[in-house]
Amino acid sequence: MRRKTPGALSEIAVPAVEPLIAALRSKRRPGLRDAAARALGKLGDTRAVEPLITTLKSRGHGRVRAAAALALGKLGDTRALEALIVALRDRDENVRDAAARARGEAPATRAEKTLIAALKRPADRSSAPALLRARPPPGHSEGSTIAGCQAP
Repeated sequence: MRRKTPGALSEIAVPAVEPLIAALRSKRRPGLRDAAARALGKLGDTRAVEPLITTLKSRGHGRVRAAAALALGKLGDTRALEALIVALRDRDENVRDAAARARGEAPATRAEKTLIAALKRPADRSSAPALLRARPPPGHSEGSTIAGCQAP
């Protein structure tokens, strides 16, 4: 039975993606949209990347945008990097923290310099703890410093 589980889950996931994307795009019920974003991140289907980016960039509910950021981190698609970088300066602290954590799960790129710069800006320092808990950049070990700050 256990050997069949991954295949069975992928068969369930494929038809579930489109209804979850539709739920994410709905304009009402933040709880439903939050749950849809989280589920899309867990399913790992890249069809969700663009709708999640759109949600993250929206002016919608902070909880939903934070869930979209985390889902994008789980998907690890490089198309999301720019939106996650911009979200590090979001007006909502939960979105900033989620973007920092999501960035820690995404593949390393030129974004590392942008993240370090975000730590240096006083207005963005509230996201620093989440950023420092994120996965270290390549070439750095757990507990190493980023921008001269020791991870908590």
